[in-house]
Amino acid sequence: MIVEFFDRQDDANPMNGSRVDGVEPLLRVLDAQQDRDPFFAELVGANGFKLLVGLGGAVGCLQFSASTGEPPYLMAVNPDP
Repeated sequence: MIVEFFDRQDDANPMNGSRVDGVEPLLRVLDAQQDRDPFFAELVGANGFKLLVGLGGAVGCLQFSASTGEPPYLMAVNPDP
């Protein structure tokens, strides 16, 4: 799994455009963001799909969609925030 990380709230994030190869490196990138106010990050894969991830303390959400932004979308939220 190789994805690119993009911070959709902070264009100056030095991690923007970082290529992440594997689960452990991805967890390190996400862990490094955990002390921030809630924000959206996007993980873009070479397979033509992207994952928009809402991060913020105990609250989170996900949206899976085509990289083109065209529907259909699959959205998920925590049922017990």
